[in-house]
Amino acid sequence: MYYLHESNMLRQYEKRIADKAVVVAVSEKDGELYRQEFGAGQVYTLPVFLPFREVRSKAGTGCFCLYHGNLSVAENEQAVAWLLKQVFSCLEVPLIITGKDPSERLSRLIQQYPHACLISNPSEEEIQDLISKAQINILPSFNCTGIKLKLLNALFNGRFCLVNEEAVGGTGLAGACYVANTPEEMQETVSRLYTRPFPADEVAAREALLAGRYNNKENARKLMEWIW
Repeated sequence: MYYLHESNMLRQYEKRIADKAVVVAVSEKDGELYRQEFGAGQVYTLPVFLPFREVRSKAGTGCFCLYHGNLSVAENEQAVAWLLKQVFSCLEVPLIITGKDPSERLSRLIQQYPHACLISNPSEEEIQDLISKAQINILPSFNCTGIKLKLLNALFNGRFCLVNEEAVGGTGLAGACYVANTPEEMQETVSRLYTRPFPADEVAAREALLAGRYNNKENARKLMEWIW
């Protein structure tokens, strides 16, 4: 009841200020919400600012699949459990799971699968090394909450990216990923991509998609224009 009361108060407050300020949304979906729900007039869409300046995906073939994320978050633990039980239980393909603060329950679950291993609390350098060496960065999501920073990291620095619709809905990134929604589709796509060399034309396609949209200098210029 407390949270319901607080959310109603916040909704009323946002309605009062929505048409009195510039609203900068990170996705078209968020921007449309402010237009329809709160009647905002000045709504712009601007992607997140990233530390990545260019696509550095390596050509060739990796030797494992990778899931990375904050493993203390319930949604990410759910995604790992789904991958293990529904997808990789039927595949003899190595899966590395890495991230922050995995629960004991998740650690025990991973130990039940001989082709899976857990790397807890890696450094930033270790995560980036794993992303670059993986054959497939596999990042399903179970809610459509806008841009996933870990997916952008994988697109700039990794080879193949395998996701579901919820992970890329409304982001404009589906064209740079392989999208599969059912366990069977995931299994088929992993089997197809695992031995396939990552081609140079996919690097070029990513550069064309990401370079303009995630140009920090250009986006900072736009933000200054909207504010001042």
